[in-house]
Amino acid sequence: MVDTEGAIGRLFGLLPEIDAIAVTIREQGSDHIIMAGTVHRSAPIPDTNLSLGMQLRQRGLKYYSDGLRFEPLSSIEEPYYP
Repeated sequence: MVDTEGAIGRLFGLLPEIDAIAVTIREQGSDHIIMAGTVHRSAPIPDTNLSLGMQLRQRGLKYYSDGLRFEPLSSIEEPYYP
């Protein structure tokens, strides 16, 4: 989650012309998508008093976790990027 949040911040910082970033995180060594969504530059900055996971959810990312590991998103929930 730290890497994902950091990458989003760096991308928006380096690419000021970008208004939204489609994010897809895959499980290492697998094609399973474990986190996905679209983050908009114009979205309000999440409350830093919340956990990092909740901040990512507020930014538009979806994921499932049992508390110890990520669970793959079902194929029905995989984002569609035209």
